[in-house]
Amino acid sequence: MTSLRLMQFTHFPRNKTRILFLPQTLNQLHTCLDSSHGQNLTLMNEILLKLFLFFSTNSLPIAKDLQPGLSKDTITDQLKKTIGIAPNDLIELFSWKDGIKFEGKPSRFFDYCYLYNLQEAIDDYGRFQALTPEQSVGINYEFLFPICLTGAGEYYFYCFDGKNKGKIYYESVGRFGAEVVLAFDSLSQMMSSIYECYQSKIYYYDENKRWQAKFLEQERLMKKLNPHCKRWEEDF
Repeated sequence: MTSLRLMQFTHFPRNKTRILFLPQTLNQLHTCLDSSHGQNLTLMNEILLKLFLFFSTNSLPIAKDLQPGLSKDTITDQLKKTIGIAPNDLIELFSWKDGIKFEGKPSRFFDYCYLYNLQEAIDDYGRFQALTPEQSVGINYEFLFPICLTGAGEYYFYCFDGKNKGKIYYESVGRFGAEVVLAFDSLSQMMSSIYECYQSKIYYYDENKRWQAKFLEQERLMKKLNPHCKRWEEDF
């Protein structure tokens, strides 16, 4: 398939716990989570489980658009071959769901972004590394692994280096060039913030089953949940 990056490029776990069934109600979810507290269920696992339960119980189109998760061994192997390490939270993300299948009219995930599947993320990570200095407009992509993208040249990256390891950065391309800024302190905080936006009906589907967002409300809630992240500052 033609890379989404090339189509839009215009600027120069540790945890072994397995959930054996999908809770059908929030009460069942709470029971499931309560019973798992002694079993090393991570915060990331809990958030992802709640998020997909919300999609399913509300019959949102994204519930069908998300692909089944990959095995942890497969994810670990592919990440180590690509970036040299296999962070637990990335393993948890792609073992939960392998992003969106980019065919037809796939559903947005948040902030008009699509959630990468692992192979597309790996492919586009490689293409970022191949950019010339002129094409990368001064941004060092070496330790930035793409996890979400829009069709307008904007990305969310997982950082896997040094003191910023595990943080989520946003790249925006505008008339003054490209800039990468902090969006979330962690992947789990990103997913938790997304969950709050769906639960608050900031993200919703219209009568034609098209994904929509109330962007002013999104900015306010994201800023409240992530107060020191530049991505959500009013003047950004």
